[in-house]
Amino acid sequence: MTSLADMSSPGLPGHRELAHPPNPWLRGVHPRVTSEQAARLFPGRLRPMPSPSRPGPSGIDPDLPVDPSRPMEEEPRPGMGYGGFTPVQRAAFLRWAAEPAEPAPEAFRRLYLTLLEAHLLTGGPSQLAPLGQHLDALAAQAHWAQDEPFARLALLHAWLAQDPERLLRALDQVAPPRLLGIALGWLAGWGQPLDPRLALAGVRAWKLAPPEVLQAIAPRMARGVDSLAATLELDPLAYAWQQLQGTRPDGPAAFPPESWRPWPTLHRGLRIGVPQVDLRPGLAPLLRDLVDGLRAIVPEAIPEAAPSPGAESAENGTASPDWHVLLEFRESRSALFPHALRLARKRPGYRMLLDEDRHVIHRVAFRKGEMRAFWRLWHYVSGWKHVAVYRGTERLRPWQVWPGSPYLR
Repeated sequence: MTSLADMSSPGLPGHRELAHPPNPWLRGVHPRVTSEQAARLFPGRLRPMPSPSRPGPSGIDPDLPVDPSRPMEEEPRPGMGYGGFTPVQRAAFLRWAAEPAEPAPEAFRRLYLTLLEAHLLTGGPSQLAPLGQHLDALAAQAHWAQDEPFARLALLHAWLAQDPERLLRALDQVAPPRLLGIALGWLAGWGQPLDPRLALAGVRAWKLAPPEVLQAIAPRMARGVDSLAATLELDPLAYAWQQLQGTRPDGPAAFPPESWRPWPTLHRGLRIGVPQVDLRPGLAPLLRDLVDGLRAIVPEAIPEAAPSPGAESAENGTASPDWHVLLEFRESRSALFPHALRLARKRPGYRMLLDEDRHVIHRVAFRKGEMRAFWRLWHYVSGWKHVAVYRGTERLRPWQVWPGSPYLR
């Protein structure tokens, strides 16, 4: 048994070869990665955060013994570092690291990602381009693309590169539900529109539609996003940001100071802060409405689930047997339209649909005990051109709609 520093063979790189092919990302022992150092390398993009502990070294110690003579029979436990590997496991890791696109035990993948993160946070902007190419090569393999720690590193890299297209690709490959809203907040802060692929990723990650519905509406997602933006008179990302922050995003200064929070790094004890404006609370309801609208124009492709006996909920108010009145209206040039739409969206019986001419229809169902809310909304929309009120299956004329009307009993 020998140490890595004393070894050199075609199948196992020696210490002097670690900075060269077959894998330039392997590195020897180096100073600890610190949040202060990373923040200095990426000013305005990272901030140091206090931590109760310090991260340990993330490199490969060439003085530890390596045994390439035997095959690895037992995988290292997940989370174990290079120093915790057995000599046989270290040799297996180094062999695999020569071709890291291949499948590997979880502990190997985590260690390798930690090395890449160390390169990024200690090498600074000069590492962005070569590391981005390496991440792209790994992401082409399904077992890497579906790995959440890999996704976290890819998202952090895209943020530090301030590259919307790279961020879009990273999210298109894998979208961790708890980080997707934050990444979409970055795009909103950069003034980027909602890409249909990300709308689809949000519907999938946040489980806003079952798989069969997702498959049916996917080809029409671009049209749905366009219709949603036309209805909101603002891109959905900017609209969700405005709903949550109270102002529209206006470039690099858009991220408020309180949004800077620790990012989940791969290094234990390392706390670096990045701005995190999570758009999920504002965007998920819009995407749910968009799904409902797209479902309305592809009903033949989506089998409707039969409601359970007596099931009634706020989300299926328009299908509930005891709705009393339906109110529908289309987009209006009236200055009151945004306020009316906000009132409608607050109602549990609200749905956004697309008619056969691909016009957005806002439908609100009211039960008998909710007529006060109906009259409040009717006050704003009654004079608009494209408005309809239904009692049962019958469409009422405007003169039939008034408090105390026998047609509404």
